[in-house]
Amino acid sequence: MFDLIPIEAILPNPEQPRREFAQASLEELADSIREHGVLQPILVERAGSAFILVDGERRWRAAKLAGLTEIPALVEEKAYNDTRSLLVKAMVANVQREDLNPIEEARAYQRMRMEFGMSQLEMSRKVGKSLARVHGRLKLLELEEPIQQLIGRGELYSDSNLARALLEIPRAEARVELARKLAQSGTNLRQSINAAMKVAAIAEERTNGSEPPMMRYARRKASADLPLPEWNMLYQLGRVPPWQMVADAALATCDGCGLRPVASEENCRQCPGVELLQIMLRQASTNGVGKR
Repeated sequence: MFDLIPIEAILPNPEQPRREFAQASLEELADSIREHGVLQPILVERAGSAFILVDGERRWRAAKLAGLTEIPALVEEKAYNDTRSLLVKAMVANVQREDLNPIEEARAYQRMRMEFGMSQLEMSRKVGKSLARVHGRLKLLELEEPIQQLIGRGELYSDSNLARALLEIPRAEARVELARKLAQSGTNLRQSINAAMKVAAIAEERTNGSEPPMMRYARRKASADLPLPEWNMLYQLGRVPPWQMVADAALATCDGCGLRPVASEENCRQCPGVELLQIMLRQASTNGVGKR
């Protein structure tokens, strides 16, 4: 059975993991409350003459906007002295309703771990989410704040595999730049992960001074008389393609490349396809074939 509690006697839960409440959504709920009232009671804990919100902050805020002076509430007769209990209850209520964005959820897990010493397995059991979900959310907090903001706003995937791929990129500035480009480009998750992995690989090649296999072989061939294999691309193809087919294939290859969202001279100059086209264009110019 619920009670009608004065709205002004209710205090927001200081342990509430949710920090963002869209104003337009609150206004819509307030309009609904003006017409139909609060259909689902909020949950509060008694704290002397006041009450602490445990679940239902969005309904409470909307009720205030609607001009209500009282709100239906289920009251738990428990003194306000258990921070862990309040956090866990608020966390469970929000997570089960999917009210938290991925970063808010991750920060709540982090607090449960840092302040209360809870293991990931214990958190998983408390909130009813898989251990992989808890671990994946915490991984997001290793990313830079600008990337976390993109994820929190839903502009970048919250997938832990993408987070790991981004973290493989050595420089923080490069991670943030790529994340912003991926958010703007609207690429799918697989393309985003591939792009991050390729940028990381390019960075590793530059750091270690290594080269793609094709380039390494070419340099070895230039410095030593190594026998060439009998196989070549035309042998594999079985015929010489027309020039327009080459042009169309080059465009299709670039469009399907995982680095397409971050294509640039710096990122693509070592692509074997670029070298191949440069050779073909030089040959076409020498032989008097028109360029496209």
